[in-house]
Amino acid sequence: MKGNMKKKIFVNAYLNNNFGDDLLIYLLCQRYPNFEFYINADEIYIEHFERMRNIHGIDYKNNILKKIINRLLILLKCPRLQILKLKKENFDINILLGGSNFIENKSFWGVKYKEEKFLRKHIEKNLIMGSNFGPYQSEKFFKSYKREFSKYDFISFRDKYSYNLFPHCPQITMGADIAFSGNYFLQGKRNSYCLISVIDCKRRAELKQFDEHYIEMISNIVKAEINNKEIILASFCDNEGDIETINRIICTLNDDEKNKVKIYRHKNVCESITMITGASLIIGTRFHSIVLALKCGIPILPIIYSNKTKNLLNDIKFKGEIIDIRKMPKEKICINNIQPYEIKEEVVSSSNKHFEYLDNLYYK
Repeated sequence: MKGNMKKKIFVNAYLNNNFGDDLLIYLLCQRYPNFEFYINADEIYIEHFERMRNIHGIDYKNNILKKIINRLLILLKCPRLQILKLKKENFDINILLGGSNFIENKSFWGVKYKEEKFLRKHIEKNLIMGSNFGPYQSEKFFKSYKREFSKYDFISFRDKYSYNLFPHCPQITMGADIAFSGNYFLQGKRNSYCLISVIDCKRRAELKQFDEHYIEMISNIVKAEINNKEIILASFCDNEGDIETINRIICTLNDDEKNKVKIYRHKNVCESITMITGASLIIGTRFHSIVLALKCGIPILPIIYSNKTKNLLNDIKFKGEIIDIRKMPKEKICINNIQPYEIKEEVVSSSNKHFEYLDNLYYK
């Protein structure tokens, strides 16, 4: 019987006021209303997921002593306190959810690796859902995870590149990004605004050299379009510097232009979905602003900042115009001819593969 079996599930996700990761948690909870999901967050963060009654926060009250202890644990490449305390929670399933969980970061990947091993030891069933693998540099990183992946009950990747790295792991599957599976609140008539999602290049070592050019490019697009339609600059992750980038772009505008530009800041999943799906045009740097535009048939100019976006567009055989920050065009960018891109049904269908394991539990 549908949803008859109650499960207590820990969702290990990136909780940093990032729309993309919040969206994946929201879709997971929406799909399985009779499962109970827990994240390492307080009740204020849970407000991001309004209308979801099956998501709960495991409140971790931080203080100076805990911060010091956690720093020492990170130096020792040991699980942090908020992970260690989960041993007492008696979860049925642990889900590592989200896209960029396997990036080789010299200072932190060893900690995440140990934390997942700890969770597998104390939780019976362990899943990885909707990830991509890399970027990575060392064979040690790759071989470490190749060995550990065999110990998971289910793994789903969101791109062919990652999937093809592990051809001999039978529990690994692949589908288009989880967000393609969502049913969004499409408006009958779209608004006339252009939504531009940005990132902070200067915070990313591999993109620092393109920072000034990126600000100039977005500024020029705003100036060119400000008299044609309403412009909304969207910060889908304040904590990663999106809002700082927006403020720098605003500083390049004259007073009249500044008064015509609106700013949106992500604080609530449903609100952000409505903001994206209501646009008549999206110029998207943030990964999931691109995914939602594609899913909802909104004209989109994708701005690539990492291979995860490049791999997505290659996998769906995207034929429209694109900009790659790492190969910034010198010519003027024209957005007048940007058209909606029709996503094939097989792309949307494949996104449901991420849920195969949980579907089998929920609907049996």
